[in-house]
Amino acid sequence: MEISFLFSCKTEFIIYVTEILHFFLIQLKSILSRFDTPKQTLEEVIKLLKKDFDNGLSADANIRAQSSVKMLPTFVRAMPDGSESGNFLALDLGGSNFRVLLIQIAGNQSEKDSEVHPLTEDHMTSNAEILFDHIACCLDDFVKRRPHIGHRALPLGFTFSFPVDQKSLISGLLIRWTKGFTADGVEGHDVVRLLKEALQRKQVLFYFIQ
Repeated sequence: MEISFLFSCKTEFIIYVTEILHFFLIQLKSILSRFDTPKQTLEEVIKLLKKDFDNGLSADANIRAQSSVKMLPTFVRAMPDGSESGNFLALDLGGSNFRVLLIQIAGNQSEKDSEVHPLTEDHMTSNAEILFDHIACCLDDFVKRRPHIGHRALPLGFTFSFPVDQKSLISGLLIRWTKGFTADGVEGHDVVRLLKEALQRKQVLFYFIQ
């Protein structure tokens, strides 16, 4: 009788757990079903996006203004072909962290040395001079901690991950801030020029701009 009783309890427990799991599975399917997107809706989204892309690429400024997607041209004329070599500095500003990098390329080999500098809310909401002076100081400190770079002028790349109306390969006007940035005196201005002016103020331009 004792063995039979234990077997009965175990069976009932398994049935109970199975019923609970089944209940939660039904609830989960119900929740997930709310996120189902019919194929017809997806196709409509594709059509709307394509229309915005086409409007954004129009030669007519009035039509471009109707697009919610900024189809901004770049002035990158070619992709790397593997023949590149040398040392390159890079700045990457695109969020609450700012990166300074040294890229060393030799043949098919490359090495990356980088530092991450957190940006405070004061930097992000200040003004052009405070923000870009901070960037210039970070770049200067980065190089000073690497004496092997010396006083050589190195090519400097600037990744600025915000909507920019590029006028050339080395100039671009910030259309508007995003990602929590509101620093005054940057929107509508050439961000490369603002960087160069900060490097001049901090007397580090000689090292980096050829």
